[in-house]
Amino acid sequence: MTGKIFRSIILVSVITLILSCVTVIGVSQNEFLNKHFDDIKITADLLAAGVNRLGVRYLEGADIGYRVTLIASDGQVLYDSRAQDLTENHKNREEIAEALSNGFGKAVRRSSDFHKKTLYYAVRLEDGSVLRVADDDYSVWKLLRSMLLPLGFLIVVIGALLVIIAVRVTDNIISPINSINLSNPKLDVKYSELSPLTEKIRRQNDFISTKMAELVENQKEFSLVTDSMSEGFIVFNNKGELLSYNLAAKKMLGIDMGVGSQAKTALGRSSELVASVGSALSGNRDEQHFMVGQSYYSVIANPVYRDGEITGAVAVILDVTEKEKMDMMRREFTSNVSHELKTPLTSIKGAAELIKSGMVRQEDLPSFGGMIFDESSRLVTLIDDILRLSQFDEEKIMLEKCDCDLYDIAEEVIKRLEDTAAERNVAVTLKGEHKTVFGVPTMLDEMIYNLCENAVKYNNENGSVLITVMGQSDGVRFSVADTGIGIAQEQLSRVFERFYRADKSRSKSIGGTGLGLSIVKHAAAFHNAVVDISSTENVGTTVTVLFKNEEKEQE
Repeated sequence: MTGKIFRSIILVSVITLILSCVTVIGVSQNEFLNKHFDDIKITADLLAAGVNRLGVRYLEGADIGYRVTLIASDGQVLYDSRAQDLTENHKNREEIAEALSNGFGKAVRRSSDFHKKTLYYAVRLEDGSVLRVADDDYSVWKLLRSMLLPLGFLIVVIGALLVIIAVRVTDNIISPINSINLSNPKLDVKYSELSPLTEKIRRQNDFISTKMAELVENQKEFSLVTDSMSEGFIVFNNKGELLSYNLAAKKMLGIDMGVGSQAKTALGRSSELVASVGSALSGNRDEQHFMVGQSYYSVIANPVYRDGEITGAVAVILDVTEKEKMDMMRREFTSNVSHELKTPLTSIKGAAELIKSGMVRQEDLPSFGGMIFDESSRLVTLIDDILRLSQFDEEKIMLEKCDCDLYDIAEEVIKRLEDTAAERNVAVTLKGEHKTVFGVPTMLDEMIYNLCENAVKYNNENGSVLITVMGQSDGVRFSVADTGIGIAQEQLSRVFERFYRADKSRSKSIGGTGLGLSIVKHAAAFHNAVVDISSTENVGTTVTVLFKNEEKEQE
């Protein structure tokens, strides 16, 4: 194993060294080539200046060191410092053509005369001829020759360092493994150096597995009792230190309780819970109610005894939010019903007492009778609405469903509201198409009537109401849009509550039970429809009911 690690380190190091050298030589070669071209260009520019002034005789007899060629604009060679044959036409040579076109050109290729890689640089003269300077490219070999001695010395030094480093790294890898002191290493492994390590791992795994199995078993037993509970469960010792709690308790209290911390620290945000635990640790059963955020909880704390001594306390937390909210709704509903019933009854009683005492003149009896009739009708309507909502709540409605045309129902509703709309000069328009839904006709009629009646009653003088029935891919959309007083944004979420009125002063003058939209909401839910409302104050309100597609119930 030591040899394998050593060879791997040497191999990686040698490959890295070779790649580095190739990269350096490649970069250096490119720089050398560019420098060589720069030297040739300078020479060509100087020679071109001389030839432009003195002509070809400037080149004759000059010892330049580069191959110099003068080519006419038609490609004919006029002068060549090295070539014997001047008959070959050079017009199509790459550097010549580029110089004739752009004023200068360069190329790198193997010379056909000397079979060497040659650098060419050409420049166009004032008379249209081209002066070319060429030199053999010995850059790679020159570079290697110039760097051969220091490079060889560097390779030797680096090689020696690599060997030393590889030996030390290998020793550092193997020595800690071999230094593991195990009493009975018995594992048969591929590499003998790993025997101490694998034996220790095996022993540690055996130990950990045993302990983990015990912990898992204990955790399973505890989890079966606590984590399956929807109630919060917290255990304290006799010092008030937290021993355990379940996920429900953590979720209810919204805190991350640390095991071992005192109750006052862990449960500091709930003084009732802390007090209840303290009472239990004193030997008394205690029950408290408290709130966390918008949720209501009830905690029951009991002392835990062992051999007659208090050893701790157990607290069970119950979520009573729904119960509390239902109680609040029931109290609010009772209060609202009492108030709504009392108002017409008081009017009826007052009128009846006046008639009974003979204080009403004969000619005023019809008006008092009309008032008693109106208040009685209002009372009957209120009771009917309350009974209907009660049926919705108890799901006791057993009416037969059939295909109902929403467009036809809307037309009938508009007829019944003609007088009310005429009194306020409100224009009611129905548009769309005949679409049927599978439902209870009377419930759908009442739902549409309530929506349309509200749109007329809470409209402005000379306002308008637009009723739309349209089919969609996911069902049928029924909407009622008015140009009325609108509803404030902060009140939109409450308009479906029973007896809630957005504009109490206007609602009182208009009349109504305050249950219309609650009936709409429950009727829509009965038909698996979704109600949406949008409104802007002094602009108008739009209520949309989407009846989703569904299969008819089997007979």
